[in-house]
Amino acid sequence: MKIKNIIWDFDGTIMDTYPAIATSTFNVAQKNNIDITYDEILRMTKITLRYALEYISDISSIPYEKVFQEYLQEYDKFDISTLTLFPFVKEVLEYVIQHGGKNYINTHRGKESLIEHIEGKGITSLFTYIVSGDYKFRRKPEPDSFLFLKEKFNLNPSDTIVVGDRLLDVQAGYSAGFPGIIYQNSIDFPGKLTSIDDYSQLLELIKENE
Repeated sequence: MKIKNIIWDFDGTIMDTYPAIATSTFNVAQKNNIDITYDEILRMTKITLRYALEYISDISSIPYEKVFQEYLQEYDKFDISTLTLFPFVKEVLEYVIQHGGKNYINTHRGKESLIEHIEGKGITSLFTYIVSGDYKFRRKPEPDSFLFLKEKFNLNPSDTIVVGDRLLDVQAGYSAGFPGIIYQNSIDFPGKLTSIDDYSQLLELIKENE
């Protein structure tokens, strides 16, 4: 299929934020005397951050909202300037625009935090629209946020794809009618175009199907 427009997840897809997410979550676990390793926390956060924080909440009997606030406090301490974009992702973003397409972000992350991250990397102008957690749509894998983008921008599933690193990202996109590409993850799902380990592969795929 021709790939013109891309709806991107953010964390773990555009930027490698897992060092900040996992470190902050691990610090919360340690603060609450939970016996767990960093690697175990990292695996949980790669499912979803909520999954990891709910685990901490359940084990510690601390309300989830309090655990989440502790996480935010820890995240604020992290030097996000050390976080990096994944290789070739900027080249893909630029190529899409140069060839008449548009990039969108669909993320659970709050808008203020998201803007801070993408402005720091100079890529804000490469996105036509951002759906953040501030919109209060039902969380992925529910398709609500994708259906919103589909209707607002009249996006055609024949030339629009979803890119994410987790199953729930691409499941949500498929439920809205969009095929998906999963990044650094080999799991199968309905509507899967392919798995990629490097965005140079996505760039080549776009060029091959022009």
